This record gives sequence, structure tokens and C-alpha cells, in this order.
Amino acid sequence: RYRDMKYDGTLQGKTVLFVRIGGNGRIHAYREVKKTGVTLLCVAPQKQEWAAEVVDEWIISETYDFEVLKKSVQQYLNANPKVKIDGVMSFDEYGVIPATKLAAMLGTVAVPAPTTAVEATSCKDRFRALCEKHGIFSPGNASIHDKNEIDVVKKKGLVYPLVLKPSQGAGSMCVQLVNSEEELAAAVDSTLSSIGRSTDVDHWTQAQAVHVLCEEYISGEELDVDVLVCQNVAVFAGISDNFPCELPYFFEEGGLAPSVQPKEVQQKILDLVNSFFQMHAAEDATVKWNGALHVEVKLDPVRGPVLIEVNCRLGGAETWTMVRGAWGVDMAVGVVTIATGAPLKIDDPPTDTVMISVNFRPDHAGALVGQTVPKEVEEDPNFDRITLYYPLQTYMFVPPQRYMYFGWMVAHGKTAGEAKEHMKRLRGLIKWELDATAEAPKLD
Repeated sequence: RYRDMKYDGTLQGKTVLFVRIGGNGRIHAYREVKKTGVTLLCVAPQKQEWAAEVVDEWIISETYDFEVLKKSVQQYLNANPKVKIDGVMSFDEYGVIPATKLAAMLGTVAVPAPTTAVEATSCKDRFRALCEKHGIFSPGNASIHDKNEIDVVKKKGLVYPLVLKPSQGAGSMCVQLVNSEEELAAAVDSTLSSIGRSTDVDHWTQAQAVHVLCEEYISGEELDVDVLVCQNVAVFAGISDNFPCELPYFFEEGGLAPSVQPKEVQQKILDLVNSFFQMHAAEDATVKWNGALHVEVKLDPVRGPVLIEVNCRLGGAETWTMVRGAWGVDMAVGVVTIATGAPLKIDDPPTDTVMISVNFRPDHAGALVGQTVPKEVEEDPNFDRITLYYPLQTYMFVPPQRYMYFGWMVAHGKTAGEAKEHMKRLRGLIKWELDATAEAPKLD
């Protein structure tokens, strides 16, 4: 159903190095990148079987220790002197910072910005401090390194409910709403324990201790802005609406693209995004943003749009499919084009289709013993795509032990109401079965 993307040969013969490959939900984006004629190298700790069709050559290396990473890439280039890397980037949250360092080493465009700017944006407490310094509203917040420090919440006068999140985390990992000091203490303990077991934050621990950010809860609707930026100018910005999250763990439920918010509200959101680039320019005039960003905004009933987070990468899960379906813009090809320094052309995007997504998640823990997607779902004219993450017999945890989704699905309609009706019908046909009696594996 998607508009056939036509490429002008700009990327033909270019070589792009990806740092880490991400999850298999990205396969459709990588396939589209390959259609442009790009040679795709990937440096990662191990090969991923699902990515064999899109990766031309692997460089096996640790990616968190930059000295090890740098040595591995240099050894590859020494052994392959004819290879010229035209761009370095990552679709994976935990590959972005190492990619910016490699870009500096190889003299390519820093995607989406130089390392210092990305670190100041990705680490949530540093981002809050930067916004406050430059007059961009931020909710009251405090950093906590262990549960003995929760008194800082009282000292700062923060008012419950509060949102607790890993300062170095990604997506909605370990994010939760707490309503009292007792809940906060328990949540800090469990969150630090969970992220302490994760190797995904290893690229941060070389610079600072892993910690959590506690901040005042901003009510109101949540929206995303998917941005392609060149030299601090947003050349594309698509605004989409999120369905209300399931609290207290902020499970993402899906959303609509394009947004149905009034034009004046959308303009305020775009102005807020532009203020982000202005903030960084004021901090360091030499910093240029070039790449893809996934921006999270809340519509506070009193203050209006509030900047929650800026993810320095392509939006995850269904985002690529939603943006391409709603606006006809391929975010993956766009950011690869920017990474190589080639000119980016964005046609006037069509807005005659409303995309809708739903995220599937377990309501209790157990072994996955059944998942059924009937043929009639995939043959439905309003169906777009479904991605399932786990094979049968996978043990599905629920928070606070682990945050897991079965997967996601995207459909479309001519209007928001029509799209919702189609999704409701299709969603009702898909079934999962969990064995709650199965023994849970031990978490490392």
C-alpha cells in the first residue's frame, strides 16, 4: 500500500557504518535503506541472524568501550584499504554515542550531533538542567543514586505524584509513577537493581554512576514529533498523537498519525522543537544537529506544550511505519542521506491517510505458549504491518521485574474514527496464550 519510494542514486555506492543493529523490528527500515544502493557495514558484539539479508559485512567488537571499538574499526579499515566509510550512525539507542565518537574519528557527519551535545540531551538530569538554564520549562526534578537519598525530594519541595525513570535509560524502560515516599523508596530500589543488571547502560558508566531521575508528573495528552534536521533546521517534522499510557508503568498503547490536534497547538509544538536547537546553539555555537530525532511532548492544561524528552535517534517500534504511511517520508533513508553528507530532498508529504498503531503486552506473567495472527488480518485492506518479538516458550515478565511487549501492529483509515474502527476489528482477531504456571527463569 505504501507509495513506492523513488531514489535518485544519491546514495548508490556509499558505505555506511552502523554501530549496533538494534532489534528485528527495524528490518523493514534497513531493507528500504538497502534499496538505495548503500553498502551497509555493522560493528556489533555479535552477528544477528535476522539482519543477514541487509548487512553486507560485520565487524565483531565490543561497542561500549570506545578504545576497543576504535581499535576494531581501525583494524578492519587497515585490512580493507579500499573501503571508504561515508557515514557513521545508529538506529539503536545504545549505539548513538559510540557512533558520534567514531564519526569524529573518521571525519564524517556527527549524527545527530557531536558527542557532548548528545550526552547532554540523552542523560535526562543533564537535559533538565540545560533546559532550565536556557528558559525552557522543565518539571521539578531531583537525581537519586540510592534509596537513602530520597530525602532530596522533600528538600526540593517536589509534589506527588512523581515520575521515576533511569537517567540513562531508553524508551519506557523502568519508568513508573509513584504516589508516596514509601512507593518512591521501593521503586528506587527495584529500578537501580534492574538497570544494574543491564549491560545497555555500560556506555554511560565510564563517565558517571548510573542513577535515576525523579520528576513532577505532567498531566495532559502526549505527542511525538519525528524530526529530520539538517544544520539545526528541521526539514521534516511529523506530529503524532499517543493514546494514554497505562499507569503506573507508562506502558505505551499506540497512537495516531498525523495528529488531530488543532493547527495552532501543532505550531506551538513545532516552536518548542525549534527552541531545542536554539538552546544548543546558545550553549555552543559550533554544534550542528544533523539527523533524526524522536521528540516527546506533553500538553499541560495550563502551560501548553512541555518538552519531556528528545531521543537522539530514529523512533522505535512502529514509528518508522507510521511516519512513512502518514506522510510518505522514509525516516531511515532520510537520516542515512544526512549521515553521508548528501543533499536531502523532502517532497510535500501527503496527509490523506490516518495511521493507527497498537502495542500488545501481557497482563500477567507466564510462558508464551500460543500466539495467533489469522490470515484474514494480514489480507485485510486496512492492515499495514505487524511485528511479534518473541518465539513460543519465551517467559513473559511484567513490571517491575521486566518490561516486555508481545509486539505491535499498524493499520490505517481515511479518518481517525475510521482508523480506530479498523484497528478494533483487527485487534480482536489476534490471540495470545500464557502459561501462568510455568516456572519463571532467574533474572541475571
